[in-house]
Amino acid sequence: MIKEKTQYLNRFEEIEPASATLPTWDAGMEVLDKIIFWLCEEHILFEMETFEGEILVGYMESYHSGVIKIKHIGANDLKADGWAYIMRDSISEISIETCRLAIIK
Repeated sequence: MIKEKTQYLNRFEEIEPASATLPTWDAGMEVLDKIIFWLCEEHILFEMETFEGEILVGYMESYHSGVIKIKHIGANDLKADGWAYIMRDSISEISIETCRLAIIK
């Protein structure tokens, strides 16, 4: 089966090209910590996967003592759905400006 001009496919035509500017890399801080602080400061939509297989989408609000506070976006309705708190060391992957995130924006 081949589909054309579906609502799903039309979403991808509206996606703008990537625009995020990566943070500067100063010595003395781990790369993951720099990315976390940058996401908090710039309020950039991200998707995160943990080593336990949990997938979170949202905005990082704060980072203190290894704990990240996330404004969580619900998977069903793609709207703000409370807060999630996650330990820094449980992060296996962080993504920004993907096609999926562009649709959520």
